[in-house]
Amino acid sequence: MAAAHAGKPKLVRKLLAAGARIDPVDRVRNGHADTARWLIGHGADRSLRDDPGKTAADIAREQNYLELAQLLQP
Repeated sequence: MAAAHAGKPKLVRKLLAAGARIDPVDRVRNGHADTARWLIGHGADRSLRDDPGKTAADIAREQNYLELAQLLQP
């Protein structure tokens, strides 16, 4: 979803309200920690994995977002 990739939280909220699904793994990988936090706070699935099998928490740890990694832990 382009709005999430661009880090546009207001648009992301509108899209989610309309039923869109956004993967928190992509948000963390693209450096949008605030959007990832918001998604987690609104029920995003923390257990989702990317193609290599990494969770958002794994990626956050790799990028040294330690506080976010703890929040994202499934």
